[in-house]
Amino acid sequence: MAVESVAVVICKGEDVLMFAGLIDLLKKLSIPHYIIDISEEKGWFRKGSMYLSLDYGRPDLSIEFKPSDVGGMRRRLGEFLEGNDVRVVVVHGASLGALLAASEASSRAIPVVNVDAGLRGCRDAKLRSAADHLANYNVTSLPSALRNLLSEGFSQSSVKLVGHPATDAIRRLSSELGKSTILGELGLEEGGYVAGIIHDPSSIAYVGGIAEKAPEETPLVLSLSKDVEADLTREGKYVDYQMDYNVMFVEQLDIVDAVALIRGSRLVITDVDYACVAAAMLRKPAVYVGDAYPRPELISGGWVKTIDSVGGSLEAWSVERAASSVLGRGLVSEAIMDVLSEALRSTKRPSPPEMPRDVAEEYKGWVG
Repeated sequence: MAVESVAVVICKGEDVLMFAGLIDLLKKLSIPHYIIDISEEKGWFRKGSMYLSLDYGRPDLSIEFKPSDVGGMRRRLGEFLEGNDVRVVVVHGASLGALLAASEASSRAIPVVNVDAGLRGCRDAKLRSAADHLANYNVTSLPSALRNLLSEGFSQSSVKLVGHPATDAIRRLSSELGKSTILGELGLEEGGYVAGIIHDPSSIAYVGGIAEKAPEETPLVLSLSKDVEADLTREGKYVDYQMDYNVMFVEQLDIVDAVALIRGSRLVITDVDYACVAAAMLRKPAVYVGDAYPRPELISGGWVKTIDSVGGSLEAWSVERAASSVLGRGLVSEAIMDVLSEALRSTKRPSPPEMPRDVAEEYKGWVG
């Protein structure tokens, strides 16, 4: 693929996992590329450890996330894109940083490729819609997402079903999980615990109910984000729940340890989409904590259930097969590379439909 350079934008921890396979492929093909890090989440150390776990290089541009200075962030980003002759920008449209990068690239006539596009019916559906409407090419993980985009007026030439990008990294990590010592450090036996990964403070209302239902014979291990831990501590519940129930709280884990924790569990309970995807790839049942789960194929296939549908129960169910046939068989990054090639070859790139007015209004500081 003849290309001066590709810029991959990393905003949240899950983006590190999302783009690991693509960055590996860019390296193997000796394609010039840059990693742009926008520190949208707290805890750079955690994200940095994820970079190391997945053999990322050091970011070529690091931008401090300052919502009070969107203009300054935009200027730094624009100067980098222009100064390095970036010819295509790749984003995961699930963050404000991704909106900013896609908007700035678009204003400079640089094509934008958006991965895992088309998700609707989730808590960040409007944000994802904004990203979809900024991209020239939207690649989707599931048929339902593809249908969403086509029903909203996106052209056939601008959308492509490729599978979930994180599946490439999860497959690769499967052979490296033996290096993780997390089960030994926590005194856990494989198949003898329930794994929880809770990152969103809005999920705190569920934590007490989850803790109460932890069976006496099966420990519940909950990996918490710093925000969730801080809120539980402030409410005086961080210690109380561990004293009163068979629950162990641990800090937010790096990606290798998180996937190892999922693989060794009997059940996963989480408000993090990538944890549901990882569980499905590893044949582990997952309970999603939240209003709605945006991947209906994983629900209908028996890999994921919502917490309301199970009544808060922590009973595991049998998962017959891994979700590779639905999410991807390890060639997702190659399919995304084909889209990058198309973005660079085409002299007339597809344009997205007009952004819905309510979406544009909500994110006007980021998309304009």
